[in-house]
Amino acid sequence: MLFLSLRQFREAQRQAAQLESLTRLSSDLVMSRHDDEVFEAVADRLHDILPADDLWVLVNIDWLQGRSPWPELEQSEPGAVRVVMKFENGRPYRPEEPINYRLDGTPAERAQKGDIVSVSDMRTRSDLRPLVASRPVRSVLAAPLIVAERVVGVVEIDSVQPEAYTRNDTNVFVQMVSQISGALDRARNLQAAQRSAKTEQVTAHFAERLQGTSTVRDTLVTGTKNYQDSLGAKSVTLQLGSPNEQSQSKSRRDNVNGARDVNEE
Repeated sequence: MLFLSLRQFREAQRQAAQLESLTRLSSDLVMSRHDDEVFEAVADRLHDILPADDLWVLVNIDWLQGRSPWPELEQSEPGAVRVVMKFENGRPYRPEEPINYRLDGTPAERAQKGDIVSVSDMRTRSDLRPLVASRPVRSVLAAPLIVAERVVGVVEIDSVQPEAYTRNDTNVFVQMVSQISGALDRARNLQAAQRSAKTEQVTAHFAERLQGTSTVRDTLVTGTKNYQDSLGAKSVTLQLGSPNEQSQSKSRRDNVNGARDVNEE
C-alpha cells in the first residue's frame, strides 16, 4: 500500500512538472513570429514535458509553398511531407537539406487524417510501420497540426521503450500539439498582416512620388525605380496596353525579326 502511495505521489509530481513546462512552452509560442521559431520552441521544451527519443515535425509540402528555403523542390511527389524539425542524437535539429517522407502505413499517416494516435508497442502492431525503419521504435504518439481548420502536418514523438506513455501523457501531448497549431496560425496571420502593411506602404509611397512627375517618361522611370527599390527586385519590366495589344505588338516584333533573319541569309 505504501508503494502505491509513493508511486502515486511521484506521478503527481511528474504531472505538476509537465504542466509547468507546458505553461513555459505556451509563453514561448506566444512570442513566436515565424514558423521556424515555433518549431524551435517545441524542440527546446519537449524533453521537459514528455519522454521522447525521437521528435518529428512533419509538414505538408504544399503548405510550404512560397516559404521553403528550397523552392525548386516544392513540387514533390503528391502526399509527401517534409521534416522541418527533428531530434538528432537526442538534440533539436533542423535539416539543412530537404528531407521528404511518405507516410504510408505509419502512425503519422493516421494522424495526418485527423486522428490522435497512441501506440504502446509497435512490435504488436503488424498494421503499422515506423517512420524510419532503422530506428528501434516501440512507443509512439502522433497528432495532426491543424491550421485554419486544415491539417497541415503531423507531430510525432517516439520512445525506444514499450508503454512509455500514460493516458495523461497522451492528453498532455494533444494539448501541446494544439498549442503548436495555434502558434502557427498566429504566425501566419501576423506575416500576412505584415505583407499587407508593406504593400500599403509601397503603394502610398509610389503615389506620393508620382505626384511630383510632369511627363510620361518621368512617371514611368519613377514608378519602375520605386517598385524596384521597394521590392528588392533586380529588374522591373513595364508593359503598356491591354494583353491583346501586347500580344499583337509581340507578333509584329517577331515578324520583323523573322524578316531580318531571312534578309541576312
